[in-house]
Amino acid sequence: MSLEKKVQTQNTGLSVHLLSLPWSDPSFPCIQTSALKAHLDSVFQGNPRVYTHSPFFSIPYQMSGENFWASFEDCSQFMEIPYLALFYKSFGLPGLNSNMEMGLLLNEAKSRFSEDKLDDKTLEHLECATLDCLQTEFAPFAGSKTPVVVGFTINYSQVYSSLFSARTLINMFPDTNFKFIFGGASAGVSEVIELIFSLLKDSVVVVGEGEKPLEELIHFFMSEMDGVEFFPDISGVLFLNTYRSVAEIPRFDQAPEENQKQSINTLSRPDFTEYFQMLDALIVNSTQKIEFLKKTWLQVEGSRGCFAKCNFCGVPFNWRGFRKRDAESIFRETIEQAEKYNFRRVAFTDNVCDTWAEDYAERILKQGLSIECFMELRAHHSEIFWTKVALAGMRYTQVGIESFSSSLLKKMEKGTNLIQNLRMYKWLTELDVNLASNLITHHPHSTKEDVRETIRILEKIPHMRPLAINKYVLSPGSPIFQSLSLQEQKKLKLRRSTLGITSPFRNWVIDFCYELPEKMELKSEVQSEWNFFQAWHSSYRKNQIEEKPSLRVKSLENGEDLIIKSFRNPEFKEKQIHLGVEQAQVYRACHAGLQISDLEKFLGFPERRIQEILGGFIREDLMIEVESHFLSLALRSKRELIENLIKAEPQFSKWVSQPSDF
Repeated sequence: MSLEKKVQTQNTGLSVHLLSLPWSDPSFPCIQTSALKAHLDSVFQGNPRVYTHSPFFSIPYQMSGENFWASFEDCSQFMEIPYLALFYKSFGLPGLNSNMEMGLLLNEAKSRFSEDKLDDKTLEHLECATLDCLQTEFAPFAGSKTPVVVGFTINYSQVYSSLFSARTLINMFPDTNFKFIFGGASAGVSEVIELIFSLLKDSVVVVGEGEKPLEELIHFFMSEMDGVEFFPDISGVLFLNTYRSVAEIPRFDQAPEENQKQSINTLSRPDFTEYFQMLDALIVNSTQKIEFLKKTWLQVEGSRGCFAKCNFCGVPFNWRGFRKRDAESIFRETIEQAEKYNFRRVAFTDNVCDTWAEDYAERILKQGLSIECFMELRAHHSEIFWTKVALAGMRYTQVGIESFSSSLLKKMEKGTNLIQNLRMYKWLTELDVNLASNLITHHPHSTKEDVRETIRILEKIPHMRPLAINKYVLSPGSPIFQSLSLQEQKKLKLRRSTLGITSPFRNWVIDFCYELPEKMELKSEVQSEWNFFQAWHSSYRKNQIEEKPSLRVKSLENGEDLIIKSFRNPEFKEKQIHLGVEQAQVYRACHAGLQISDLEKFLGFPERRIQEILGGFIREDLMIEVESHFLSLALRSKRELIENLIKAEPQFSKWVSQPSDF
């Protein structure tokens, strides 16, 4: 199926086209291209014309129609492999025998999965859909002698799809004056730049933020039309055809600060119009369209960069420093964009929403609204904070837990601690918020004791939401990466084992992290400990999902005693534990994760009595002690947390509704 172009243009002036290719998630309108279009339209006032294109949706859809999710999932699990195969088939790869069977690459990739989802037929459908999309989108500009600027946003598995599309456009429209620009999170990785240099040297790479460099590049291309020939010195911009060899190309260990806007408060709102027009043109079945839109997220940006210094994180590679907008402007944009595009589901793209999230939530609640949203946050906030953002619509969040080891959190330079992680984890489980957080394994500074502490903690909390685990990778731009000398950085090798490729294609399969240098490799006994943990956690998580262990606490009718219902071990029946007045008071207080000195002041009990009660709770696994803090493990009802919010800030009684108790 072809998407009919709604806007026809004359081939007389420069045009700008911003593309996001597979395998970006089809349910997220691309904020990179949409934000850049809005910015360029604001700067240039419609001359040149700026277009966005969303092949990341239209290509999977044209492959399978209503079954496009299956096409997307079947292909995207192989990351860069499908378009690497298409690129090799159409254009070859330097140093590889052109007669080599592509099946060797595909068979190796498929060996990672139990089902053969990537075969010649699938690749044929992918190629046809891609060619059809490019033909439809660029035919109106064919033969243009003035520049047709094509900007690709490459984030993770979009490198080969973008390179394949660029080379295909050259073949498809040989008389067209294309100017290719590559930007996005992956564009600054030295090995990706080298790849672009070797496969499409006549192109431009933008490292870091895009608004200022793209402005200057468009001015440059417009000056070329007037006969001015020079290559301007633009921060973070590489004109690849000015370099004779890879060795001459500069390396970046961080995004250039000079090409960043000083403030993001004045940036134009992203223009998602094209994405929704495309959906209208492609999805003709209204029921299917409604169902798809229920899964789609509108994106809003509240900040760029991060104020934390976690040593494993590659955020500095894309953003320098931290810039934020005020809560009022974020609230206003969210409301107005949701109304414009008829949406009630928003994903905030920030690495950290912490500086504005509570203020935003209060504004939402005061308007009597609840807009479903996703936020990334840090763990240090209060129960009141988490209750507000949950009631305002935060159904999904990624909080940087990273570890349940006090020692390892310090060695990660995380800036948050174990008791904060556990409090947040408990409170969000009580608030029924979906938590997309991870535990990092194999960190180069970790020890056997860190692994064992992590297991000890997890064994106490199987009734909380399951967490994923991710093996540590050395990310470009991360503080650990930057701790290496320039010579050490140059010696790093991209991790290429993701899909187990060992054939001659191995050097063409790219990833976006590095293999650890020898001096950072874990000792064998620590490596073994983490390997054991991975297997242990697989069984642990399976039990969480299948057996659904629970630990719940509820007040009795007298309002003073508590009853705890425990079902954490499937081998035993549910256990009920009655807590009398004093025990209940201590247990209620420790939902906040307090120290003994706090309990003395709060309850007025003697220290010895408090220790006696706490000891009993710990022996029964009803409470956990970490960092001299005591946290009650049984989960309360969401209603109780709302009541706590109203007690602390009575004005919220007018704006929040009380859910039924469990």
